[in-house]
Amino acid sequence: MKYILIIIVGLIVSSCEDNNNKTVKQYYPSGNLQIVTSYNDKSIIDSQKVYFDSNIKRIKTFNVFKKGSNIYRKEYNENGEIISEGNIIEDTIRVGKWRFYKKQRPTDIVEYFRINGGNYVNQRWKLDAKGDTVGGPFFVYKFKEKFKKNEKFRVAFELEAPLLSANSDLFVCYTNDKKLKDDFSNENEIKFDTVENLAVRFSKRNQHQDKNRVVIFDLVMPNYSCSNNLKGFLLEKISKSKLNTKSFEINPNDYDYVTHKIYFNFPYQVD
Repeated sequence: MKYILIIIVGLIVSSCEDNNNKTVKQYYPSGNLQIVTSYNDKSIIDSQKVYFDSNIKRIKTFNVFKKGSNIYRKEYNENGEIISEGNIIEDTIRVGKWRFYKKQRPTDIVEYFRINGGNYVNQRWKLDAKGDTVGGPFFVYKFKEKFKKNEKFRVAFELEAPLLSANSDLFVCYTNDKKLKDDFSNENEIKFDTVENLAVRFSKRNQHQDKNRVVIFDLVMPNYSCSNNLKGFLLEKISKSKLNTKSFEINPNDYDYVTHKIYFNFPYQVD
């Protein structure tokens, strides 16, 4: 008589409840702990720990679930050292500012925007051993969240750490059009106001020639109460004659100018 041995491989799941809170444990086929999911008293996921498939119980990711689809995630290597942390949506898409580590020391802060449905590295702050910022690209700005009716406000942008070159020219393209989607997927259908940097605007007067990465303009708020967003992007632009092409994997014969975008989305209220 012949016997057929059928091996069924799957996850082993166990659960326990304590004071109306529930914890569910899942295991690898090896028997090692894989996932521990904690629920609150409303049976909503509160947090989740994912472990490496190892006899040594070490966390791979630790997720804290927030309102909506937002999750705050910490990621670790197999030595138990944190390597990154920040917010995600839809389980894999990074959003907002993420911190990255090497040997437990923060090395970078990266801002992610969701642009046209994908992940976009919008800004970056490179940190030295003391935690001081030593590189970019990133910008600083002057704006606020609350205004009075008919208020006039001077908006300012400065590309403090450019990506392409210190000789780049900065332009700011902005709009209050509510038709512009949050992920800028329809930006080609929107009319933007474009403001030149101070060096270009005052070139005939030979003033502010060192302000090629500074843009200033005035906004006047409406005479009624409303909520809106100031959306747009900083456009860093440089001609090929000014760019150090050795720093970039591009052929200087293929273009006249090189550009780089940094997006912004500032909500504000008028009362």
